[in-house]
Amino acid sequence: MAQETINVLVAFDAETIIKQYPNPSKDPAKPTPISNNLVYMTVRQSNAFAGQGGGELNVKANVEDFIEWRETTMSRGDKYIALLYAYKAGSSGTSPIDDVHHTTTDSVNAYLVSQAPDPEFKTDAITGHHWTAEVTHLTKGDRFAYTFSFELLEANPGGTSTLIGYYSWDPFITVEPR
Repeated sequence: MAQETINVLVAFDAETIIKQYPNPSKDPAKPTPISNNLVYMTVRQSNAFAGQGGGELNVKANVEDFIEWRETTMSRGDKYIALLYAYKAGSSGTSPIDDVHHTTTDSVNAYLVSQAPDPEFKTDAITGHHWTAEVTHLTKGDRFAYTFSFELLEANPGGTSTLIGYYSWDPFITVEPR
């Protein structure tokens, strides 16, 4: 089978995180743990083998496939920004993934400046990023715990931001052959 990249969108409910954890850590080495029910991960339907849209991930993949995580908030940067900054392998289960690392890319942000009937879009060059892991082996039904840490920022006018705090959550990933 051909090698495939499984794209994972991680969306944080920033407003609820801030309400439920009003005094987060300001130390990136000691992020505040949050509940999995404030994080939503999704993949293409063809890559999911069980429910998705929650804080755990169940994907179909083969050895030598890649899994890539990209993050956003429910406000998509208009009010809050989330950035994944650290990955840590857990101790439960056998990890189906290896070489988890951060990558930056040249990217483009597009936005609508006038709407239908003659929609017009503009674009800005940006530096994008994501986290990548390779699927190195599969044991059907094995669940593996890991932790992602992220920072939450408040978006300010003029393109600046203010640190709200550092957080983490510890989901499981279950990989089944596709």
